[in-house]
Amino acid sequence: MKNYHLYIVFIASLLTFLPSLLNSFGKVIPDYWQICYPVSYYFIGAYLYTYQNEIKKISIGKLVTAFLSALTIFTLTDTFASWNQEFQWLDHNDYFGYQTAIMTVLVIAILWRTPIPKWSVRLLKALSTATLTIYLISDLTDQFVYGFFKHEIPNLSQRVIAGPIIIPVAFTSAALLGIFVVKVLNIPFKRKKERKEN
Repeated sequence: MKNYHLYIVFIASLLTFLPSLLNSFGKVIPDYWQICYPVSYYFIGAYLYTYQNEIKKISIGKLVTAFLSALTIFTLTDTFASWNQEFQWLDHNDYFGYQTAIMTVLVIAILWRTPIPKWSVRLLKALSTATLTIYLISDLTDQFVYGFFKHEIPNLSQRVIAGPIIIPVAFTSAALLGIFVVKVLNIPFKRKKERKEN
């Protein structure tokens, strides 16, 4: 069963993430399925969750080293790609890029090895339950938040400085709205469950 799950993850990654690596210097494999990257992230997340006990056996030192190494390499490659010009938003650093996929997996693995305060468990559970909804709503909230800051801070260099404020505001807006929508949509299911119990 594990090999079958791994096969699904491999095929999903081959279709969505690997084209951004293999096609860096010319088209090697089709890139039509890159747009399906959210589905691939779902399969990867399901695989990591299913076999998390094995992943947790990897030492935190190795995970942090891998994360810092990847971060350094990706930062250097992206810097050279954008040298003396505006930042280049290319396939490899896009949402469906291999860089984003690798960093996501490493961050998840590190978080699993990091002790979590009890007070944050409820918050993290709410966020994980509403992940898909937050993703779907983020486009709406991003347009509002970034549009507002773009109007209020027209200078690009000043917006970059304000980034540590703008990005958390955008994420928090999407998260709060996403959690609210999930709770509203779950009301009929909760009532149905309560009727069955009674």
